[in-house]
Amino acid sequence: MKTFTLSNEQVETAYTVAEKIKNSKSYTVKWDVKNIALGLLGEAAYGLMIESPINTEVWADRGDGGADFFDGTDVKTISYTGFQPELKISKLPSAESKVRKYVLAICDIKQTPNTVHLVGEITSENFRKKATLRQHGNKFWYAVSPTELDVVYT
Repeated sequence: MKTFTLSNEQVETAYTVAEKIKNSKSYTVKWDVKNIALGLLGEAAYGLMIESPINTEVWADRGDGGADFFDGTDVKTISYTGFQPELKISKLPSAESKVRKYVLAICDIKQTPNTVHLVGEITSENFRKKATLRQHGNKFWYAVSPTELDVVYT
């Protein structure tokens, strides 16, 4: 796992962009700004690792198509810090998806929003092969554990 410390400015930017995203889409009415910001904090840490700024462009009533970075990386950030975190998505990516790999990030947004742990990565092809359908609360997700990732960051 690689740990990154974000500046207060990076955290503030994540919350500012999260608010803009929430206000730009009719389908985000039930979304919490903190949950959107959580994803952006993970993206900011990955951006530090690959020396690329996060995309702060906001599209009205549509998303970015899945990939967060130019190389087809989609960062999935979770706040769960307990035993066996998972990289999870709501549906399996198609072979035509512009997402080429997923990165698992962990950030305890309530305690330490400036600290983000990047766990590792898995290609979308391997995610399709390894993911299992799991239930979390009243929703079903496709998920892999950190031991199933292609690369664990050290």
